[in-house]
Amino acid sequence: MKIKRSNTDAKNPTPFTKYNATQYYYNHLGYRYVIRETSLYYNNIIKIIVENVGYAPAYKLFEINLILKSLSSNQSIEIKINTDNRKWYLKSQTENLLENYYPKLRDINYDVYFNMYDPNTSLYIKFANSNKYYKNLGYKTGSFTIEN
Repeated sequence: MKIKRSNTDAKNPTPFTKYNATQYYYNHLGYRYVIRETSLYYNNIIKIIVENVGYAPAYKLFEINLILKSLSSNQSIEIKINTDNRKWYLKSQTENLLENYYPKLRDINYDVYFNMYDPNTSLYIKFANSNKYYKNLGYKTGSFTIEN
């Protein structure tokens, strides 16, 4: 089974460049995540590069998921990502192998979403990207097509 890579929505990774210095500092207090790059390689690995542009790391561990949402049915596959966001400095990256999930993929076309959730506050973490946030899915980082 091959995967054909499609587009990405992480096109404008430079957030908040139109504010004065006071607003800029206010916006960067604490952690501030930006999705910098997403890639799907032909060896079935999805790589997402996230940068913390804030002045501090997060002090709580968040739940991080990759969600594969079918374009032709209501099938949605949630993949828990084993990473520690408290240790994300500069350009951290996470990689996930899709091969283990092939038996679950019943359709041909999927959108890929990246989501981060804080179980302590029961809130989803919003990123500084200008991308649209899809409720309970996260940020759309791309799509792919399965070819036989």
